Amino acid sequence: MPLPATLPVPCVIETKDFDFGAPERIKYLQTVVLWIRPDQYPVSNYKIVVRALGRLSLNQPVQWTGTNATSRSIEIDSLQPIVKVNLPVAGRYIRLRIENDESADPACRWLLSGYELHARLGGST
Repeated sequence: MPLPATLPVPCVIETKDFDFGAPERIKYLQTVVLWIRPDQYPVSNYKIVVRALGRLSLNQPVQWTGTNATSRSIEIDSLQPIVKVNLPVAGRYIRLRIENDESADPACRWLLSGYELHARLGGST
């Protein structure tokens, strides 16, 4: 049974776990760069939440709250499609999640055309 057309579908993107080719080493994520823009114009008060999670093992559960996770609520703008977000987190595996902020209009949609993770490699534990 299809959903009624009046119900908005939340926008969410979640990545895989990144090990940067060195699963035995700890990674220290510093910055995420997003190429993102609203899908509708004009848009006011358009916010998203960007989350980063660091895990030491793929057997650890994916939990977006706690000591190994961090998040930032940011406003996106059609005139500034490149957004830098500081998300310090550490782990052998790094994962991202991007979603609408709870305060944003749930009908708002956005387009993500790319992203970069800026991290450094540490030692192994």
